[in-house]
Order: sequence, then structure tokens, then C-alpha cells
Amino acid sequence: MSRQTFGLTWWGQQWLQALTHIDYDNRLPRGRAYANKGAVKHLAVTGGEIHAKVQGSRPHPYVVSLNVPALALGDAARLLDGIAGDPALIARLLNKELDPGVLELARKLGIAVFPTRWQDLGMHCSCPDWAVPCKHLAAVIYVLSREIDADPFRLFALRGVDLVAALKVRDIHIDAQIATALPSVADLLQRQEQPAPRASGENTGNPDPLAPLDFSALPDLTETLLRVLPARPAFSSPDDFREVLQRTQHQVAKSARRELDGPRVRETKDRSAGARLQPQDRPRFELDGNYSLDLTGLTGPSDWHGLLQALGDLDPLQLQDLQPECSALFDLRLLALHLLAHGAAIPQIFALADHATGLRWIPAWLDPIVRHLLQQIAPTLPEDLLRFRAGRRRRALSLLNQTITLCSLMLDAYVRAWATPQASNDVVRSLFFTSGRARLDGPGKAPSPAASSLG
Repeated sequence: MSRQTFGLTWWGQQWLQALTHIDYDNRLPRGRAYANKGAVKHLAVTGGEIHAKVQGSRPHPYVVSLNVPALALGDAARLLDGIAGDPALIARLLNKELDPGVLELARKLGIAVFPTRWQDLGMHCSCPDWAVPCKHLAAVIYVLSREIDADPFRLFALRGVDLVAALKVRDIHIDAQIATALPSVADLLQRQEQPAPRASGENTGNPDPLAPLDFSALPDLTETLLRVLPARPAFSSPDDFREVLQRTQHQVAKSARRELDGPRVRETKDRSAGARLQPQDRPRFELDGNYSLDLTGLTGPSDWHGLLQALGDLDPLQLQDLQPECSALFDLRLLALHLLAHGAAIPQIFALADHATGLRWIPAWLDPIVRHLLQQIAPTLPEDLLRFRAGRRRRALSLLNQTITLCSLMLDAYVRAWATPQASNDVVRSLFFTSGRARLDGPGKAPSPAASSLG
């Protein structure tokens, strides 16, 4: 099992450092190994009350509880007044960020945000170890740092301060849902409707859908996008995830270039005629709340991967004998390959209907060249090529939404086909490079909305 890293963000680090400074008997390190191997089987946090179950040497987990005392009402009021009076702190809060300056303000006011001695925490464990904290309690303290990594506002909730609600009383409104909740599949499709900001000097006219697609102007965005990602984001495993992502992107880019440089028709004599696109084929697609794709309207390819293979086997001269949607998908496949070859695909995390976490790769939409190519292809798609299904209702998507989403599905397929297989027990790498879905609802695994967005 991979070794986890705790305290990946500034606030998570401060939580661990504060408790390490009062750990005169060096008891915390014993809990790190327990937390690392996943011994914390259950964690429930309600305000300052923490209840957990930690697997020890006995068959049944030990019952652990911690109580973090609330800030005195007067101290909380002084701190909140100080935050409300600082425009810089408010600006960061409105951007869903908890600035380290909040802690500095608390120190100036003489308010201890973190515990200053073990006696400040009410701690109990059902194990026979008399030491406080025992390794089971210490494991919970480490896992709490991952909860704080995912949502630093939780640190103040532990001290009885709901920052969002308290600042609202002071006429400062922070959208708590946007700050903490992942978008659903439906949210993703709706958000794509918003126009991206245009670069200075960018042509504001609509691209000509009949003009040849020009991929030569695509910039290499690999290093640009990687610089936006911290070396160890809150969602990541202990490795330098930026290095892992860079290595994988280079590998995928190499495979994409090989695919683009290879012959149009590969081993067609060894492939059955039933796997090829036919003149009567009119593919249609539906996505549901779990981002599962249904494909109909094909007589040859039976699934998404088969369709991509059939598109790759086409000679451009054959397109005149096929339906318009096949020609549009042919162009979209070329765009997806060029995006991967130029590092112009970014990860986007979202919530699935079954409460799992999903991740897809999308075009780097903020780049004007990428945006121009997507807008050029969009008018060539039929209006009902891709629909979103919610129960019995089906909703048509805009042409641009269809273009972005179908391109994303192609990016997903190629990334997962060409990325080096990762260890099966590495949930995050599997989410990014293998399956595109994971259960991140265990202790210390809460995802952050901004954690995996580079664009």
C-alpha cells in the first residue's frame, strides 16, 4: 500500500504542527503508521465532536472520541469582526479561500485557534493503552488533517465557528455550497454554456465550419498547465503528483503523436467488415448522472472503443460515403489526438449520481486556439447527437456542449488506454488514469472542488 502524506495544505500542516509542538512525549508518530495503513475505519465529525473507529490488534475496532472545545463567544466575535474589517481576507474568502492571514489575525488578537496542550482536547479510546494520546487517537488526529486539507473551513467548525454563517450576519455572503460541493454531471453540462473570457486581440467572429481544421497553431500547454497544480494537492497520494501527471502526459502525448503519424487504415484485412462504419450508420449518444454512455444507431461498432477504432481506420476519402455525424466525429477524434499531443487536456472532477467521485479529461477551453477549434466543429454536429438522460427525461445539449463532451469522452478513452497501469490500491491514480471514478468518502478522503482543476 502506498504511503500517505498528511498535512498537504497550509492549514492541514498547521493543524499537525500545532499538535506536534505540544507532543513532548513523541506519541503522535505512532499513529501515523496506523493512519497510513487505513486503520481509521469510520470517522464522524459534528462540530467539535469527533467519533471514530480504529482497527487495532484485536478483532473489533477500538472506539475513539475527541472533543475540540469551542472558542469563547467573545473571542469568536472579535476574530469575526477582524476578518470582516480586512478587505484582503474577505476577497480571498469570496474566492472560496481561507487565507493564512486569518491565523495571523487570531494571533495578534491573542486567540488560540489550535489547541495549546493535550488537556485542551477531550480524548478517549477504548484500547487498554493508558497513554494519551494513544496510537489510535493519534491516527484520528492525522486523518483529521486530511479533512482540513479538503476543507479548511472545517478547522473553525471544530472550534464552534461557522465562518460562512457568521460572516453572513455581517453582510458578507459566501456561497457555502460552491465552496464545498462537487458539481454533478448536469452541473458540468450547464456550466459549459458560459462563454470563456476572450484573449486580447482574439477574433470575436464565428469560425467557418466549412474551413479546413488547422491544428498547426495549437500551443504546447503541458508545462503551462502543470505549473498551476501544486506539487502535492490535497487530493493526491504521497508522491509528487505533479511529477506523476507530467510523466503520464508525456507518455500519452507520445502515443497520440504516434497515432497521428501512423497510416489511416491499419490491418483492415484482419478486421471483420461488421466493425467498420457503414453508409447507413447514424450514431446517437446518451449520458446519465453516472456519466455512463449509451450508444445506438450503429450496425458495425458495438461500443465507444469500437467506434474510435472504426474512425481511426477511415480514410478521409471515405467520409463522403458516410453520414454527416460520422464526419464530425472523425474531426473530433483528430482534435482529441492533437490536444493530447500538445498537453492541452485538463482533468475535471465531479460528483456521480451514485455518490462516487468522477473525473474526466476535457479540452483546455481557456486557450483561444483550442476554443476556436471547438467552436469550428460544433456547427457540424446534429442537434440531437448527444443527450443527457435524467430518469425518463432526456435533455438535448447545445452544439458546443455536445462538442466539448464528446471530445472529452475521446480524451478519456485515450488517456486510460495509453497511461501506464497504476497500482490497483492507488485510488487517486486510478481516478485520473484508469477508471475515472472512485469512492473518496472514507475518512480523510473528502475531495475538494478545486483540487483537480487546472483550467
